[in-house]
Amino acid sequence: MFKIQNLIPKKIRKRISIYLRQTVYFYFKNGENEISAPKRDDKDFIVIEDYETYQKIIGVYIIEEITEHKQRLADGVKMVVLKDTNGMLCSGWLISNTPKFQINYNKTNLKIGKTAFNFFNFETPEHQRRNGYYQTLLVRTMNYFNGYDFLIYTAPSNIGSINGILGSGFKKLGTYRTIGNKMLFKKMKSLNIDIKKAK
Repeated sequence: MFKIQNLIPKKIRKRISIYLRQTVYFYFKNGENEISAPKRDDKDFIVIEDYETYQKIIGVYIIEEITEHKQRLADGVKMVVLKDTNGMLCSGWLISNTPKFQINYNKTNLKIGKTAFNFFNFETPEHQRRNGYYQTLLVRTMNYFNGYDFLIYTAPSNIGSINGILGSGFKKLGTYRTIGNKMLFKKMKSLNIDIKKAK
C-alpha cells in the first residue's frame, strides 16, 4: 500500500524523526477558574501523599514494590489516581514547592525552579485507553487544587496525550528544542516559571 511518507526522501524523514525525538511540547493552565467536570466524573479520585496510603491503594495492583515511587512520596511529590471497583484507570504525579524539578524526557533535560504544579509520568493501562480517563484525571486534579497554576509537557508524537491536555483547558505554551528556545523561556519567565537547561 502506498503511503504519503514515501513521497518524502529517506534522509529528510530521518531528520524529522530525530527532531521529533528531541522535542517537547509545554502547556500551561492558570488556576483562576474551575473546569467543568468531564462526563466520566463518577470514578474514584484519590490524592496520595504518603507511602502508607500508597500501599493500601496501589499495592493491590502492583507485583513488586516500586522504589522510585516510595522516594517520590518521601520527597513530597503527590500521586493522583482515578479508579473504580475494577481497578486502576489512570494515574500520574504532580510536584510543587520544590527548589527544582528535573525533566528528563524525550531526550530533553531541563530544570524547573519553584513554580506552579508540574504534572508528569501519567499512565493509563493499555485496555483503558481511548476512554477519556487521562483527561478526567487532569480535570479532577486541577479542580482539587483550584487556584494554582499548572504546567505539563509531552512529546509531539503522543497525540492521545495532546488531545487530553488540550481538552482539559491547557493552552500550548511553546516547544522546547535542542536549540532556539529563547521565546519559550521568555514566555515561561513571564509566568514566573524558572526554567533552564540542565548540565
